[in-house]
Amino acid sequence: MRNWSPKMKENNLNRVIGWSGLLLTSLLSTSALADNIGTSAEELGLSDYRHFVIYPRLDKALKAQKNNDEATAIREFEYIHQQVADNIPLSLYLAEAYRHFGHDDRARLLLEDQLKRYPGDARLERSLAAIPVEVKSVTTVEELLAQQKACDAAPTLRCRSEVGQNALRLAQLPVARAQLNDATFAASPEGKTLRTDLLQRAIYLKQWSQADTLYNEARQQNTLSAVERRQRFDVLLAGQLDDRILALQSQGIFTDPQSYITYATALAYRSEKARLQRYLIENKPLFTTDAQEKSWLYLLSKYSSNPVQALANYTVQFADNRQYVVGATLPVLLKEGQYDAAQKLLAILPANEMLEERYAVSVATRNKAEALRLARLLYQQEPANLTRLDQLTWQLMQNEQSREAADLLLQRYPFQGDARVSQTLMARLASLLESHPYLATPAKVAILSKPLPLAEQRQWQSQLPGIADNCPAIVRLLGDMSPSYDAAA
Repeated sequence: MRNWSPKMKENNLNRVIGWSGLLLTSLLSTSALADNIGTSAEELGLSDYRHFVIYPRLDKALKAQKNNDEATAIREFEYIHQQVADNIPLSLYLAEAYRHFGHDDRARLLLEDQLKRYPGDARLERSLAAIPVEVKSVTTVEELLAQQKACDAAPTLRCRSEVGQNALRLAQLPVARAQLNDATFAASPEGKTLRTDLLQRAIYLKQWSQADTLYNEARQQNTLSAVERRQRFDVLLAGQLDDRILALQSQGIFTDPQSYITYATALAYRSEKARLQRYLIENKPLFTTDAQEKSWLYLLSKYSSNPVQALANYTVQFADNRQYVVGATLPVLLKEGQYDAAQKLLAILPANEMLEERYAVSVATRNKAEALRLARLLYQQEPANLTRLDQLTWQLMQNEQSREAADLLLQRYPFQGDARVSQTLMARLASLLESHPYLATPAKVAILSKPLPLAEQRQWQSQLPGIADNCPAIVRLLGDMSPSYDAAA
């Protein structure tokens, strides 16, 4: 089998290599900002000129925050705020940066100051309400459980938020999760913030099953975004939650072609050979691009228990991939004598493709008529090729059309090219002239008796019908008395 391009292999493994570091960064990069503010001049409420001045600093700040560069992010956001202190969207960006880096107190002061400027602004109020208010210091699990008990006795949005945030800080995720059982709290801005924080904390602590549970609840509530759906799949991969992935795919979730490829590639990267082989057998994705299908074909050719059989039985969806499948499997099938499988494989290609391989199959299966038909087509494509002439004349003889074979050889004589094939053709011509001596007309004898350059060729000429008993012709051919002539000469 031919080797798949290293570039394709590299592309196939690109999503799974380095998950231990890169995946967490990707999953944790989503902003917790309550409103999707945007960065255009209109969305920020800035004039075009002011936006032109501010935007480079804003872009730098957002990138720094995404990369967890606290110093740069805070410095840039604070500079922007100093320039347009009365701008609510940019104030919200600064407050979010404070919260992102753990400075809830600074975020609270900023938002309270802005509310003095803009009393009753819903955006500012929502952002302020989302910041947990620490009324009591909780430093141990015992204190946390006591706080939870008190909140259960007299629940409020604030105490639910406090218990949840304290639980996250102490890595007590079940306690944080329990607060969301309060439907009123779960539907509030504080509850949504806790759910987001709980999810991010679960990912950070690599509590993959907990993260999946939260994603699943969001899906059931129809609040799971497209980005979160992709994040969920990455979480399942990172946690190696194979049974969960298979269960979801059986429900029609993560059944896009790339998900199949990514999961199979992950199994390959983890050396889960047996599981991967079952997965390749049990799943036949419908691909949307030939590149996707090539990735799957690579996996079949590399990791199937019987790669040749897997490729031979695969129904190719894109024409560009058919040549690869046939080229990779046909030689092995022919070598193993699996001619029915070989013919089935060739049938997926246009009739004018891979004629050489079709010819080999017809010869192997002793289909004389088909072999002759293909030999004619191959000869028509390369009439100067002695091998094609050899194939065609031999198949003509096999189909009891030796007269046509002899005529064709006489037309092509002398046979210039590959010495081995040329010798075969001369021997065949001699045999045919023995069977059809009437073909050795004076005109043909005149051509056949012109001395060829090699001594063994001239001796062969001297023994042809119509020449062997022609003394002048014999003298022309053997008159040089070469020591290479044998006793028969």
